[in-house]
Amino acid sequence: MTPITDSRSRILIGLALAALMAATRGQQFAPLAHHLPDASLAVFFLAGLYLCSIWGFPALFGLVTVIDLTAIGWGGVNGYCMTPA
Repeated sequence: MTPITDSRSRILIGLALAALMAATRGQQFAPLAHHLPDASLAVFFLAGLYLCSIWGFPALFGLVTVIDLTAIGWGGVNGYCMTPA
């Protein structure tokens, strides 16, 4: 498998993966999230496979953190499994 060298292609793939993450992880924001399973593991795997850059993991991890904190803070989701660690 050849790595993707075009930066525009990497940006588009990164945005598509972020959209998939937001669509399947934010149950209180995205109407599709009630019908789709969480795609976090698949998104991180595909980001490691296709993005191959240093910004991919921190950007997606930051997105997941923002979605989870927003869900707990404003969405009324129970945060029993969230720890300060």
